[in-house]
Amino acid sequence: MPYEIVWEEKGIHVRNHGRLMERDLYEQIDETNTDPRIEKIDYMIWDSLDVEHFIAHGSSTLVPAITDVRLSERIGHIKNALVATDPHIIEICRHYMAHMERFGSKWDVRLFDGLALARDWIESDPPGF
Repeated sequence: MPYEIVWEEKGIHVRNHGRLMERDLYEQIDETNTDPRIEKIDYMIWDSLDVEHFIAHGSSTLVPAITDVRLSERIGHIKNALVATDPHIIEICRHYMAHMERFGSKWDVRLFDGLALARDWIESDPPGF
């Protein structure tokens, strides 16, 4: 698996690495969303800093976004930090963010170019709008 899901005290850190494919996104969603701990998280970090190649495109984010919007209706407001520096992955993240906004997600989703910046934002204010 080109990813590791780390359950932290108040959230999830998904660490992606190596060669990531579209199906890996679906596996991540299935693994996290079926875990009962998902009900009590305040944040999610999707970290792609160590991805060498991501075989996906903007439309690959449609199903994950729909799934996450439904999850947002169930668990409420959380902070969702997307961490990327690769231009292709940034483009995919922006597609996901646009879908989330269009479908009315309750999550605050932001894009960062470093893990420390994402964690600073997570710790700055409680989740919610």
